[in-house]
Amino acid sequence: MAKPTRVFMDISADAEPIGRLVFELNTKVCPKTSENFRRLCTGEMGFGYKGCHWYRIIPGFCACSGDFETQNADRRGGRSTFDTKYFDDENHDIYHSKRGILSMDNFGWPDTNSSRFFVTFDYTPWMDNFHVAFGELVDGFDVLDKMESYGTLEGGHEFLFFTM
Repeated sequence: MAKPTRVFMDISADAEPIGRLVFELNTKVCPKTSENFRRLCTGEMGFGYKGCHWYRIIPGFCACSGDFETQNADRRGGRSTFDTKYFDDENHDIYHSKRGILSMDNFGWPDTNSSRFFVTFDYTPWMDNFHVAFGELVDGFDVLDKMESYGTLEGGHEFLFFTM
């Protein structure tokens, strides 16, 4: 049996390390989405998440990141590791059923997955069948708690970025 694919992100707030998030990717259900995320975590394509900001943190909902091009949520930045900026939704078989679900943050319509992603702070069923969930947090829930404490209901935050 193959060992699960795990990736990690070392999180800092205002340049002070607060800990590590470890995600297990569901490569059986979402192999393409998982591979895209893994490549972006390692930076093996010459670009990726290293130094990327968390541009939206909404307590009780989610933390968003992955726009390493513009470092914000204006939908101009982010790209996949494939030959196109976007790639198609693989499926919606994994639900946003609990805290720590890892999901692609699309551009508001189907088949617009790139590098942008989010991590849920709670059960978010309205995201099911709209965003592709492909993994979950397996270690670092205390770090996720700290991240959530930096958020605002409007989606602002103290500067949070992760280094790998």
